Amino acid sequence: MALQSVDNGAEMTDRFSRLEERLERLEKKERSWRRGFVALSGVMALFILVAAGPPEIPSVLKARSFQVIGNNDKPVMLLQANNSGGLVMVMNEAGKPVVLAGATPAGGVLGISDTAGAPIGLFEATSVGGAISTRNASGVPVAQLGARPDGGALVLNTNKGYNAAVVRSSAKGGLVDVNGPTGKRIFAVLGTETGGGLILLDSASVARITATCGEKSGILSLYRPTGVMRWQAPGPGLPGQGN
Repeated sequence: MALQSVDNGAEMTDRFSRLEERLERLEKKERSWRRGFVALSGVMALFILVAAGPPEIPSVLKARSFQVIGNNDKPVMLLQANNSGGLVMVMNEAGKPVVLAGATPAGGVLGISDTAGAPIGLFEATSVGGAISTRNASGVPVAQLGARPDGGALVLNTNKGYNAAVVRSSAKGGLVDVNGPTGKRIFAVLGTETGGGLILLDSASVARITATCGEKSGILSLYRPTGVMRWQAPGPGLPGQGN
């Protein structure tokens, strides 16, 4: 019995040894298969990518509105359609519109605003050409430059919005108006068919002094507050006539 027990023990040891050898061979085969599978997968993936080519890029993106969102999840740019065409709006980080560009019935418009979103500059197309206007911090228009049917014009305003000075063209030449604090004209220089002219007005906008060039000489006239002429010099070297 003792000898049989020894033989059985040796037989079991031999079986375990053979089993370990099989397991080791299986593990080697599994590692080899796994490496082969990984390599084959890589080759197949590369083949698929090459066969597929670069990702398709759409030639046209269509939408009625696009928004670009900033780091604070607020819109910083807006593209959309309006009744006249397209509109682009740029906002600051606080969400206030600071730049506006779009189509209008007359053409195009470009507007600039301050950090609070209040308009301070405008460049736009009009029915007769282009126009530029600026506003002060209170939103009052203080300067305008634009085209007119007979030329161009420049208007300078006070902080209250009254016209302080106007320069414009006309069919007869140029015209410069200087106004009082309430926007009433008090001085004017203008071109005429026969030369130049000068007008001085009182606070009631009544002409008190005029000087013009005639066909043969200059004419200087003085007027009463009622507008009635008081004195006139018909030309250089000639005595004036008064009433």
